[in-house]
Amino acid sequence: MYDNEIKEAANEYPTGTAIVEKVYGDAGLYKVYVQTLDHPHVLEMIVSASTKEAATQKALQHVKEGNPTKGRSLEESQKNSVVIAAKPAGKSGCIVTNKIPVLAFEEIAKALRR
Repeated sequence: MYDNEIKEAANEYPTGTAIVEKVYGDAGLYKVYVQTLDHPHVLEMIVSASTKEAATQKALQHVKEGNPTKGRSLEESQKNSVVIAAKPAGKSGCIVTNKIPVLAFEEIAKALRR
C-alpha cells in the first residue's frame, strides 16, 4: 500500500521536500520515510509525535543515532538526509507492523521441544 505512495511522492516532489498528508486524523503515530543521499534505500520509521512536523524533525534527528561511529559523521548524515513522506498511521496509539502465520509459531514451538 505505502510502496506506491512513496514512489508517487518521490516522482511528484523534488528531493528535500517533506510531504505531509492527513490520512487517519491526529493518530500520534506517524510513518516517516527518510532517504540519505548516496544511499540505495529509504528508511521507514514509525515515530511517536504530537504533530506531523514534530515527527519529521524527530525522524531526521534519529538518522545515524543508532550507528554513529560507522561511515559518515552523525552531523553529515543528518544534513544529507531528507524526509520524502510523512503521514499519520495507526489508530488509538497502535500500529500493526507484521502479520506472522500461526503455523510459523507452531513449528518453532515444535522445534524447541525436541
